[in-house]
Amino acid sequence: MTQTIYLHIGHYKTGTTALQAAMTKNTKSLARQGVHYLSEIRRHNKHSSLAFSILQAAGVTDLMHGYANKQTPQDVWNQMFDEARQSSGKDIVASTEEFMRIGAHPDAREILREIIAPVRAEFDFRIIVYLRAPLSHLQSWYNQLVKMNTGPVPSFNAAVCDLMEPVHYDYAQGLAPWIDIFGPDALIVRPYTDDLRQDGALFADFLSVFDVAPSMWTKAANRVSNPRMDDNQVEIARVMQAAGASEELIARVQVRAARLREQTKRGSGTDMSDVAARARAGLDTLAALPGNSVDAATFAQELPLLNSDTHGEDIATLTDLVVFLFADINLLRTNLHNTQAGILKRLVALEKGTS
Repeated sequence: MTQTIYLHIGHYKTGTTALQAAMTKNTKSLARQGVHYLSEIRRHNKHSSLAFSILQAAGVTDLMHGYANKQTPQDVWNQMFDEARQSSGKDIVASTEEFMRIGAHPDAREILREIIAPVRAEFDFRIIVYLRAPLSHLQSWYNQLVKMNTGPVPSFNAAVCDLMEPVHYDYAQGLAPWIDIFGPDALIVRPYTDDLRQDGALFADFLSVFDVAPSMWTKAANRVSNPRMDDNQVEIARVMQAAGASEELIARVQVRAARLREQTKRGSGTDMSDVAARARAGLDTLAALPGNSVDAATFAQELPLLNSDTHGEDIATLTDLVVFLFADINLLRTNLHNTQAGILKRLVALEKGTS
């Protein structure tokens, strides 16, 4: 029996966390259906070391979430291959949305190619990916960046053009290594829509890949594992972070202002029209994939565009001003508290007759 290794590569913000949690919870029942959800390299319900080991070897340092495993990518992947060999399951599943980042780094693609080459004759490979309309994806990922608070996040347009890796809007780039290494026939591309958030629909859709009945997972399991921050709070959260609410007030307003100017500077030469063009070209790639069921024309109706009414430069200018105001308020409150503490100390001394 030739086993099939299914690599669920995301995308980000397409229910991956919920699917990973459900697969972990239902590992035994999946196994009875011939589906083995990898356990040896599973951390927090997912298999991110498979991607991080490759990205680390390719020199990537951003958004590595503290990954510090010194094993080579080949060693990490060999753990997956060894577990697959020992499993009686016909289908082996590994899942991490971090796989999508490999498309943004050419060196990572070549490392993946070298890892897969020796086992091509031993295993079949299928690649599962969910995609959402580009604008919806970008807005959701922007929300996530602010929510994670791993570093300063600029305004929406600046974040898309200068901070986000292009795989977040250029699906051709994101899928390129998987098409190149495994072939277009290996890809299973599904649209992530609002309908999949209802009544366990995402679980049913995912399980159908393995011919497993959707009744296996209940509606109760269809919970949001990574809830989205309220959109009305995103800019407020971003501004408070940029104002240094959790930092020492040593830097003062000038340093914060300089930091913010650096955040909103467009140094890459990319603007939103470039982003929209690449997003449209990426959608055109999907039509040629045999396993694609995404309606590219529908997705093309939600391409990312400059919109000053939602996340445009007018909003960025306003929030920059709010940053300075927050910084000044924080500084004034600190000075006031210090002054009050000094006055209180003197009053206590006077009452004791020592001054």
